[in-house]
Amino acid sequence: MQKFLSFILLFLLASTVFGQTFTVEIPEDMQGVYIPASVPLTSFKSSKNASFEFVEKRGDKEVPIPFQLVQNKGAVIHWLIAPLENHQSKRVFVLRKGAEMPPVSPVKATRKDGAL
Repeated sequence: MQKFLSFILLFLLASTVFGQTFTVEIPEDMQGVYIPASVPLTSFKSSKNASFEFVEKRGDKEVPIPFQLVQNKGAVIHWLIAPLENHQSKRVFVLRKGAEMPPVSPVKATRKDGAL
């Protein structure tokens, strides 16, 4: 149980409202498995129409990572850390604000000749 609780150590390297960077240290005995991760985001505010991107930095590449952003009493980001073949112990993830999405108008259905 202690292994599971200590499977991941999170260190915030840099934190701005939109551009949070997370360095995740993964112990050697957990490097070959998928690891669920979540981090509370302090001082995080966004509009309903905001969009975000979450990427992992791998050398000079940025790999998009699927994530879920939950905003109740505070914002929390959830994602899976996938195992890599080279078993890196430190992984770097970045959450950034994307383009503002236009508001979506409601769908209207009209009945014409008995069909919608």
